[in-house]
Amino acid sequence: ASSKWHLYLNSIPEYEPVPLFWNEEELSYLRGTDISTSVSSDLALLKDDYEKYFTPIFTKHAAIFSKKKEFFSFQAFLKAVSLVSSRAFGIDEYHGKSMVPLADIFNHRTPNEHVHVESVGPVCPICGVFGPCPHEDEDDDDDDDG
Repeated sequence: ASSKWHLYLNSIPEYEPVPLFWNEEELSYLRGTDISTSVSSDLALLKDDYEKYFTPIFTKHAAIFSKKKEFFSFQAFLKAVSLVSSRAFGIDEYHGKSMVPLADIFNHRTPNEHVHVESVGPVCPICGVFGPCPHEDEDDDDDDDG
C-alpha cells in the first residue's frame, strides 16, 4: 500500500482473458484462422523469452524469488503480458511503451483507439531529455566521413 501505484494496480484485473489463456475447446473455434497460428507462435515466443531472460535471474537469486514462486511463474508472466499488451501506450523513443493510469480505460475493450499519449516534441532516445541535449551531436558525428 506504500507504492504510489497501489491504487492503479488494484484497479486493473488480474489478467485479460486473451486467447493465451483459452482452453483447447475455446481455441478450437479459432482453428483455421490467422489468430490460431498467432496464439501458438506467441505462446512459444513468450515461453522462450521467459526461459531466456527470467529463469536465469530466478535461479541465480533463488533465495529471493523462491519465497513467492507463484508470483514468478510462467503463468504469472503471461498474466502480466496480457495486461501490458492490452493497456500500454507508445510514449516516445526513450520511454517506449508504458501503462498510463486512467488513459488505458479510454481504449480498453473498444474496437478503435480514442486516446493518444504523445510528448509535445521529440525526446532524446538515449537520455529522454526534451529539447537540446549532448547526444544530438552524436548522430551528426556518425554521419561525418572525416
